[in-house]
Amino acid sequence: MNETIRTILVILLILIPYLVFNRLREKKQFKSLRKKTPGFSKADYIRHFKNQGFQRIEIEAIHDRLKEFLIEDDFQLNPEDDFHEDYKILDLDDIELINQVFDYLKLPYPDQEDYNSVNTELKTLDTRYVLTLIQKLKEKNIP
Repeated sequence: MNETIRTILVILLILIPYLVFNRLREKKQFKSLRKKTPGFSKADYIRHFKNQGFQRIEIEAIHDRLKEFLIEDDFQLNPEDDFHEDYKILDLDDIELINQVFDYLKLPYPDQEDYNSVNTELKTLDTRYVLTLIQKLKEKNIP
């Protein structure tokens, strides 16, 4: 019993500093990103995409889900930020983020055909990509 408790404590003593270090590294990366390109307030972020013809509720859904996903409340997003390069959202996390947006908007998940369609137009996974995906899916589902 004591050996089990000791093993668990050792694992925790290794894991906790690792997680704290990772979180501090992420915050430092976000801070240096904002030094290179400034972020937008939520209102400016929404206005930026509304001027391009996108719907406010969809823009807001992406903005809010992305901030939750990044666990960064005081971080200002830039409309041109690449989710993969700038936010390090990799592997299947990008699909999870998109699915969270679609859940919030009560839309069916996009299939591979939808992704392929958007991939022919846009090469970077950013807010415009997700908004275009939403727009295409809505057009496809309108009889």
